[in-house]
Amino acid sequence: MLIKFRTLVTDSQYISLPGKQQVLVAKENPEVPHIKMEEKLQELVDLALNSEFESTRRGAALGLGSIIKGMSISVLKSNDVMSRIEDTVNNSKKAASKQGAILCLEGLTRSLGRLFEPYVISTLPILLKAFADSAPLVRSATQVSSKVIMSKLSAHGVKLVLPHLLVGIDSNNTS
Repeated sequence: MLIKFRTLVTDSQYISLPGKQQVLVAKENPEVPHIKMEEKLQELVDLALNSEFESTRRGAALGLGSIIKGMSISVLKSNDVMSRIEDTVNNSKKAASKQGAILCLEGLTRSLGRLFEPYVISTLPILLKAFADSAPLVRSATQVSSKVIMSKLSAHGVKLVLPHLLVGIDSNNTS
């Protein structure tokens, strides 16, 4: 799978994924208006959360991470990407939408690496809820995403995440 945004890319870098997959990390083209990049960002979020095909959801999630890396991590907050992901996991009845939200977390982590570390603590409740989901599709996506997230954490990030994770696990066991 290779994701390309020809009209939006001038400089690029490939990220290797398991198997033969690669993702083209987009760097913002100064000639393309910022609004067009934000439209593409919203389009990818919608695809990741609403597509009926898993391959489309996965590709859109990886593309989302690439565009955010190219635009800057502040786009996560300014476009409410994280709140949309959280709302989908918490409120959606469709397993495919929940899986798409979890795939978005994986795509963001793969593309941003340690830059995504400040957001990891806020994603822990999302991941714990998804681990407890009744749909195997959501649970398996959460397992893969969690492995990716934990593999990208620095030693300091692990120290920050571990207490929150233990509290989350303990509260899930007592309820």
